[in-house]
Amino acid sequence: SMSADEQLLPREIHKLLKTGSFARRIYYLPEVDSTNRIAKQFAKNGEQHGTLVIAGFQTAGRGRRARRWVSPPHRNLLFSLILRPAVSSSAALTLTLAFSLTIAETLSELLGVDLKVKWPNDVVSSAGKICGLLSESSSSAGRASFVVVGIGINVNVRGTEMPRGLGAVSCYSLTGVEHDRKVVLLTLIPRLEEAYGLFLARGFKPFVKRYVARLSLLDKRLKYGGCGRQVTGEAVDVRDDGALVIRSGDELLSIYDEEGPLT
Repeated sequence: SMSADEQLLPREIHKLLKTGSFARRIYYLPEVDSTNRIAKQFAKNGEQHGTLVIAGFQTAGRGRRARRWVSPPHRNLLFSLILRPAVSSSAALTLTLAFSLTIAETLSELLGVDLKVKWPNDVVSSAGKICGLLSESSSSAGRASFVVVGIGINVNVRGTEMPRGLGAVSCYSLTGVEHDRKVVLLTLIPRLEEAYGLFLARGFKPFVKRYVARLSLLDKRLKYGGCGRQVTGEAVDVRDDGALVIRSGDELLSIYDEEGPLT
């Protein structure tokens, strides 16, 4: 039988993957500090659109606001996609939202568990976070020359292997069974490609209703610190431009991730 990571070798994935441009080229790295760092380097050197960079083990995965995210080897799916979209660099936020929705929907089907999206870049169950996304764009004159989307999914990591207080779950901890990471990847990549095509054609608009329907923060009280003010309110909507809408008293505020932390 194949060793833990041979399942993720490019030839194994290529044999079974039917896509137009996504993952036509695949790099598999047994150990890496961060797939996004490598993917950005590849993209700067002219690597083609759709290229997939997969890591067996990631030693310095970055979450939002530089939180550390280290997973045991051979348990999780850690990958980055290089995208060369003809979109403005400000569209990186909405692309992240469209992708996190796609992952939430796909994993919900695979696992038979109802997963939600935690604006702006996590997929969660009621018990904790199962997937994080980190999109980084490189732009010139307001046009993105490339966007790298890093995706980390907790697949077979056990509850005991996750730091307490991190609020993390995995496909295994939610279902009690081992999941083949290759199957998860093969299911996800075509769905992400389909979402990307729709996003290029019509932006975030066709995703908004489904996104709001899965919004974990909906109607939850939250504190927001940004733009020099402290606000408490509840999340009521997400706009076509990806902004989270908070109702605070009789005021509606639209906030973007860069503006400050949500708690």
